[in-house]
Amino acid sequence: MPATGRIRLPAYGAVLATAVTCYAALGAVLRVAPGYVTHSLGGGAVHVGLAVGAPSITGALLRPLGGRWADRFGARPMVVIGAGLMAVGIGPAFTARSRRSS
Repeated sequence: MPATGRIRLPAYGAVLATAVTCYAALGAVLRVAPGYVTHSLGGGAVHVGLAVGAPSITGALLRPLGGRWADRFGARPMVVIGAGLMAVGIGPAFTARSRRSS
C-alpha cells in the first residue's frame, strides 16, 4: 500500500482501542498478581518479580525481532502468530494449583 502521508482514522482508532484494552487488561492482572503468587501459589519475592516483570522483559527482548519479522512477512501473520502464542502462554494459568490448604 503506498504511503499517502495521512493516517487512516478508522484503522488508527481500532489499533488505539486494541492497545488501550490490552494495557487495561495487563494492568488489572498486575494489580492482583503479587497477592495471587504469594498467597495462592506460595511464591516468594523472586516469583512475584518474575510474574510482574515477565511482560516487560519479554517485550523488551522480542519486540525488535517481531518488528523485523513484520516488515519481512507482513503484519497479519505476525498478529496471528502472536495471538496463538498468547493463547498457548496463558495455558499454565488454567493448570496452576493453589498451595493454600483450606
